[in-house]
Amino acid sequence: MLDHTHAADAVSWIESANIQGVDFPIQNLPYCAFQNNDTVARLGVGIGDQILDLSACAQAGLLSALPDSIVQTLQQSTMNAFMSLNRAAWRQTRHHFFSMLVSEGPQADQTIKFRSEVLVAQADVSLVMPMDIGDFTDYECSHHHAVRMRKIMSGTSKPLANGFYLPRAYHGRASSVVVSGEPIYLPLGQIEEEKEIPAYKPSEKFDYELELGIIIGAGNKRGHPIAIDDAEDNIFGFCLVNDWSARDIQKWERLPLGPFLGKSHATSMSPWIVTLEALAPFRAPQTHPGADWPEPLEYLSSDRNRAEGALDVAIDVYLSSEKMRENDDEPHKNSSNRLLDVHWTISQIVAQHTSGGCNLRPGDLIGSGTISGPAPHESACLYELSEGGKTTFNLPNGEIRSFLQVGDEVTFRGASIKEGYPRIGFGEVVGRVLPPVGSK
Repeated sequence: MLDHTHAADAVSWIESANIQGVDFPIQNLPYCAFQNNDTVARLGVGIGDQILDLSACAQAGLLSALPDSIVQTLQQSTMNAFMSLNRAAWRQTRHHFFSMLVSEGPQADQTIKFRSEVLVAQADVSLVMPMDIGDFTDYECSHHHAVRMRKIMSGTSKPLANGFYLPRAYHGRASSVVVSGEPIYLPLGQIEEEKEIPAYKPSEKFDYELELGIIIGAGNKRGHPIAIDDAEDNIFGFCLVNDWSARDIQKWERLPLGPFLGKSHATSMSPWIVTLEALAPFRAPQTHPGADWPEPLEYLSSDRNRAEGALDVAIDVYLSSEKMRENDDEPHKNSSNRLLDVHWTISQIVAQHTSGGCNLRPGDLIGSGTISGPAPHESACLYELSEGGKTTFNLPNGEIRSFLQVGDEVTFRGASIKEGYPRIGFGEVVGRVLPPVGSK
């Protein structure tokens, strides 16, 4: 629902928030957790190149217009308690922060008096994990990704029938989800060398997967599915996700029970949580890969979802090698991708996840699955781009890649962009591949 916080002409008294193309204009207001000088983590809101320190705001009395039940949640070290509230409380809080940071008004005037106490430069702090993640589930929602992966792994282009009727998923490992910038160690595992004979060694087909992370808000009780038209009331926001994948380990272990150690070693997420409210101007109709796509079953179908269930988010993938960084070379753009190419929507993902009675909890993380588009160059992982390692590509300095190597650094940068509205940025998620722990 559009309101005054989405007004394209709104500006902030913080000048850096008004720069053309900035990630965090006043229409965004993403949440984060940060540390300064190894202090206990505090919650904040991104605005321009600054962070609004929410604990400092509470201490200065700038949150007194909000109910105490909300203010208490904003003074904790993680977002979980605030996420556990409801959509009305999230919207009320967004409106209050907007009034504090907009260019003029009584709340803005009062905040300006305390600007030195409540504003922290992003460059002066460390961004940390914004929530405790109880569970992580990874979906496969791009038909284009599913078809190409099936052809590479199984030799057939015929899609599995269930993918036409439900978004497929597996339960991942929450303990190994890390925030952007944390080291990514090349995993060891069993890899098939001869036919049905494995060896234990470092992965030689290490990959990234570009995904959007869905962060659960209030959630549901066990045994009580969430209806598709109620799903968004339980979605707090979004982040960028890199679901690192060891394809050779994954290929050997995947049958009959699905992914395990090829996926569980690390998943990186961006530190900024862009709220569902901030993305209201970027809604779009649901799309399907072809006209012959079957209608979903009733519990995954609604008029509202068809009309505006999709979100328009553009994400770019960048790769730099150790040699490129030594020579100060710019990272190589590996692909540009759009969430509109994913045909299962966020509401369908939540409805499917809870349809059997599974309970979702505040701070749970759900990956959209690899956001691959219809064209091969729009593949959002190296396994697709290299056709399983059969082809290579050149980095700008002449280095050759099919998969990631030790020293490679992968960066995702995303934003929602639409004519007539300010850019709503997601920041970035970065990970650098290091040797396996204990290797020489």
